[in-house]
Amino acid sequence: IVSGVLVLSGIMLCSRISALAAFIGSAIGAGVAALVGCDRTAIESGMFGFNPSLTLAAMLMFYVPSIGSITIGVMASIMTVFIQLALATSLAPTGLPFMTLPFCIAALPLLLYKARLLML
Repeated sequence: IVSGVLVLSGIMLCSRISALAAFIGSAIGAGVAALVGCDRTAIESGMFGFNPSLTLAAMLMFYVPSIGSITIGVMASIMTVFIQLALATSLAPTGLPFMTLPFCIAALPLLLYKARLLML
């Protein structure tokens, strides 16, 4: 809990919106993982909170905060949990960690889509 409070405090120093997004994204990730039936110890240790929190914070950082960007961010955070589960399963035989790859896979296409819209 102490490390999470410190990280959230650091984010809050820079941006209250990003801190709120990170907190909500982490809650979404933990909630989705619990609904899917993931290991309780992994949920409590924050394994399913980190990547979704990054995803939601990125969506609200790079998109103008609105109902649409919040909706995209929430959907991307939910997607991040499933991407993380898929990567954990597929990388387990090799012993490789997934680290922030679920965040990158979920957020990058949406950010590239935004960039393409700006080019039009």
